[in-house]
Amino acid sequence: MPRNLIFLFLISCSEVVDIETFDYLPFKKYQSWTYLDENNNEFNISAIKSDSFFIILSFEGNLEFLQNTGDFILIKRTIEYSNYDQLIVAYDGNLPYFPYPFVDGFNKEYVISGKDYFAKTIISIQKEKLNYNLNYYYYEQTPNSKKIIRRFYKFAPDSFIVYAEIGPDTSIIGSYLSVYNKKVLRILRIE
Repeated sequence: MPRNLIFLFLISCSEVVDIETFDYLPFKKYQSWTYLDENNNEFNISAIKSDSFFIILSFEGNLEFLQNTGDFILIKRTIEYSNYDQLIVAYDGNLPYFPYPFVDGFNKEYVISGKDYFAKTIISIQKEKLNYNLNYYYYEQTPNSKKIIRRFYKFAPDSFIVYAEIGPDTSIIGSYLSVYNKKVLRILRIE
């Protein structure tokens, strides 16, 4: 009888569990992703540097400075406003962009504020099969400006962003209002 129990125990423990791990941020230096919008216009983003600190050329053609802390991706934000002829930098530092590795069901709000600024970031992540959907909302306010940035990204295994909704974004500086229409982008190729 004891032999049968040992044999049964060995059979039940011999199963191999296959756990696949994927890289949702496969940044390699000079790698680029090309996307098409609803009007068949092409948009490119590129990884310019790769290590724990990377620079990404964003959809809008701006440089975004991202840092991987091991459990979170931070984005460099500069909050500034004009005071007559002088440009005032109210905040210059890194703010949360999204947790990485991704966490299904993640939903968090971050607020920073100072004498002349207020900024709020809301991040939520949901897993859909092997993909992760990231909702990102950023709001900042200074004495004479406001800015809203909205992003929805679908990250696929070993591919990075395969679908994006950029905007609508709003910027108010003094009495000047800028509204950037929503863009829907789908992956065309990875190089």
